[in-house]
Amino acid sequence: MIYIFSKSYNPTVDKLIDWLIYYKLDFKRIDDIISEFDNIEFRSNLATATCDEVNFYIFNKINLPFNFSSNQYLNNHLVYEYLFGFFAIINRRKTMGNILQLHNVPKITTLYDAKKLGILIPKTIVTTKKSELLEFYNENLQIITKSSHDLFNFKIDNTTYRSYTIKLNLDNIETYSDKFGLSLFQENIEKKCDIKSFYFDGFFYSEAIFSQNDAQTEIDFRIYDVIKPSRTSSFKLPKKLEIKVEKLLRSYNLNFAVVDFVLDYNESLYFLEINVDGIFDSISENNNYNCEKILAQFLYEEYNKTRN
Repeated sequence: MIYIFSKSYNPTVDKLIDWLIYYKLDFKRIDDIISEFDNIEFRSNLATATCDEVNFYIFNKINLPFNFSSNQYLNNHLVYEYLFGFFAIINRRKTMGNILQLHNVPKITTLYDAKKLGILIPKTIVTTKKSELLEFYNENLQIITKSSHDLFNFKIDNTTYRSYTIKLNLDNIETYSDKFGLSLFQENIEKKCDIKSFYFDGFFYSEAIFSQNDAQTEIDFRIYDVIKPSRTSSFKLPKKLEIKVEKLLRSYNLNFAVVDFVLDYNESLYFLEINVDGIFDSISENNNYNCEKILAQFLYEEYNKTRN
């Protein structure tokens, strides 16, 4: 049996499941984690299952729901305590993705670790002081700010807002207070294109996104232009960089992730961040990599190993 922990809407998982059906592999997709975990028998079976009974656990883009009651803090803490304690047990077995790292690999950490491995990163500061930000701006002249951890969504009056990367100028900075909340700032790399690279089992499947050709997507390609989508093409990371990035991923016990880079006009690749949830459907579809089939074949071979 293959257990897939996901969201109800997830094109990556939907396509993978089509291939699991093709290879006649048994699977169970779990969208509503809380409802499933209300079943004590299910929890017990999942936690104590032998290697012969479970071929793989797959973790992909999980949202943990909370009951926002008057005891909100306690409730949230107990949900995390139970679920992550449980996943710590099954994460020692065969997994694709790492549930324990979904909220524990912030950009600041990965940037620091990437630099130690000799991977090129944008000039970066994390500060609470306007004076330090002004100094950083004067040194680089073009800077951006982005979330230092996960992206977030929130809704006000039926309108949904998302956090994006934005470019800052001196007028923006002058409006800041002398002290503000801890924030991440980077030099703005004049990019030739964005690079997204899906990693699995020692291989990278990469895509170039020519987002700089459109003012709407120039700074953040996720501000998608539906009318005029960015042109894409397949891309191959330099082997030396692949070796370093794989070492970085393995330091977080990740065998499955998407890594973001930008390529500048000098053909230098700058590491940006790791997306632990590994949403790769656009990389696969746009470049005919057929990553979903590759994963399913891997699972099929793993399944046959346990039978022989």
